[in-house]
Amino acid sequence: MREGGPAVSETFEARRGECYPVFAAAEPAVVGLDVVVRSSRGSAVAGDHGDDAWPIVQPDRPFCPLEDDHYTVEVTAKRGGGRFAAEVWALRSPRRP
Repeated sequence: MREGGPAVSETFEARRGECYPVFAAAEPAVVGLDVVVRSSRGSAVAGDHGDDAWPIVQPDRPFCPLEDDHYTVEVTAKRGGGRFAAEVWALRSPRRP
């Protein structure tokens, strides 16, 4: 990934009532890493607002969708270039009998 290059994206299925923390980290050559979560309609529904190489989408709370949908995580380099890793965790509600 490099500054000004195309976004790297991956799609995941999310369900209403579940929450999804989204994390990313880049090697030191990437000064600013940007992460945005988009709905299947292309609307940005969550993102990080920092200017660092280890973004957390909505760091004060995980992304909790209001409807079942396919979401896309887009990662871009604001400054610099290099490798990165990103993860989406699923926090599922316990099933009740």
